[in-house]
Amino acid sequence: MDPTQQPTTPNPGPTEPPMPQAPPQSVVQPSVPPAALPPQPVVSPQPVGPTPTPPPAHKAMSTGAIIALIVGCIVLGAILIALVLAHSGKQNNQDTSANNAAQTSKSATVTTQAGTPAKNSCDLISAAEASAAIGTSVKLDTATDPTNDGSIQKGSDIDTSTCAYSATVNDVESRVQIEGYYPGTVSPVTPNGVKDNYKLLKDTATESDSSVEAVSGLGDEAYWSAGTQTLSALKGDTSFSIEALSSGSPDSAKAAAESLMKTLLSKV
Repeated sequence: MDPTQQPTTPNPGPTEPPMPQAPPQSVVQPSVPPAALPPQPVVSPQPVGPTPTPPPAHKAMSTGAIIALIVGCIVLGAILIALVLAHSGKQNNQDTSANNAAQTSKSATVTTQAGTPAKNSCDLISAAEASAAIGTSVKLDTATDPTNDGSIQKGSDIDTSTCAYSATVNDVESRVQIEGYYPGTVSPVTPNGVKDNYKLLKDTATESDSSVEAVSGLGDEAYWSAGTQTLSALKGDTSFSIEALSSGSPDSAKAAAESLMKTLLSKV
């Protein structure tokens, strides 16, 4: 064969048409009933957004800081107490000054009302005179009341003096008590204080004792109360009451009181 000749490709002859391909068969998976599936956990939806930053943790105070805070509180409290005490002391000083001024003013206005000055009732009737009048020995009785010694008690309405003599024999008390009423000497004085007091005592005695009777010949006017065995008399701007208690009869008590009242009025 000539090497320059190209080999010829044999003719394959007529080409057979391709065979039709069967369509692919889908694989059907068996369905699983829902009851056979295990329960799935419910997942809560997560919020969308930036993650919140936790608040910064407070730093614990050191021991030194705590002590300093306590000391500061104590110092502040001490300052407040000092201020309160200072204010209170200032107020007390002001009140004391005001009271002193009031007392000074009051002392400056204490005057003696024109009239009969008060006298000690024990000087007007002695223990011996009282004993002789009731027929029983009596002595000064200050155990019942310290002011029964005749000391003068001053007032704006009236000044008073009380003297009491007493004795107890066989469980029977004998007593003579003298009350003296004089014009008040503490300003502001009350005009007619003695007469108003005498009228008040008389009205009170009349309301409680129906046996009250007038007695003549003693001062400007006088009355006797058998219920209290007391004789009272008014003379000028003074008045007096004498209580006479004894073991004798009411008539003898009245006679003793009248005798003592005459002695007393002669000394005023």
